[in-house]
Amino acid sequence: MTDAGGACARCGRTRNSVADAAQLLAWVRQRERGVDQWLCHVCAREHVRDIEGKLPADHWG
Repeated sequence: MTDAGGACARCGRTRNSVADAAQLLAWVRQRERGVDQWLCHVCAREHVRDIEGKLPADHWG
């Protein structure tokens, strides 16, 4: 992540508020309409099916 102070696009949690390195590694980047957005470890886990649904079909092949 280039912006160490970035915030989750869903809940607003900031990376600076997370102390556990493993949780920081679990943040997910998504790109929508040419804009990078980040999901924190909690939101990424809650919305994993939505994330998987955006993957191209050849990803599963």
